[in-house]
Amino acid sequence: MVTRLVDFTVLPANSDNYRVMALDETGNLLYCRTGEVPVSRTLSAPQTGWQRIIGVALEDNVLYVLDADADAIWMYEGQNPNDLETSGIIFSESPIQFLDEDIPDFGGAIDLTVNQEDLYVLHADGHMSLCVYSALKDVKLTECQDPAPYSDNRAGREKKPWIFMDSSFKLMQKTVLPNAAIYILDSQNQAIDQFSFQLNLERVWRPQNNRNYPLPDQAPSGFGISADMEVFLAYDNQLYIAPLN
Repeated sequence: MVTRLVDFTVLPANSDNYRVMALDETGNLLYCRTGEVPVSRTLSAPQTGWQRIIGVALEDNVLYVLDADADAIWMYEGQNPNDLETSGIIFSESPIQFLDEDIPDFGGAIDLTVNQEDLYVLHADGHMSLCVYSALKDVKLTECQDPAPYSDNRAGREKKPWIFMDSSFKLMQKTVLPNAAIYILDSQNQAIDQFSFQLNLERVWRPQNNRNYPLPDQAPSGFGISADMEVFLAYDNQLYIAPLN
């Protein structure tokens, strides 16, 4: 039984042609492809069970699940990564704990994204946690910086603010090519902030006024950036698209 969906991710190419995978609050996965009924599978829960799942990310055939109330991040490895029929679709039954001794408070977490060994967690108050995974536990444990400082070089701004006081961050997305960056939706300013992976603010994007397609007065509720660098802005059930240039 699939319950309330909490997050989704775009899937890499696979033989079943599933395009999107969603996750519900009880650990069920929902695989979707155009014009067909979705297929569901269940992730094996950790031994402690689930408390409050808030987000999922997929990187290099590994699924990352953030359980906010348990202050835990679990990794599920894709089974048979060289088998095109299962790559990116079937995940291991035994989750691996991402964190070690350095564990931030994820009670206010609202979103996450992963870039290789670096995992970013966005919090409701706007601050960011950055955890760097280590697979060689005998040499070094996974370490976290919470909060991880932003850098804003605009005139009159602090050099390394912990939180953008005049913003309201809601969602984030990572892109790799052609522009490696983290984009964060700022609903208060109806803008998308572009950060480097070092959390340096690089650019602020805002939609231009268009008389033929006026934007709603309310704040955007979601966004996405395609591989072709087109930005999608959602205002409840209305969707707008524009090139990001």
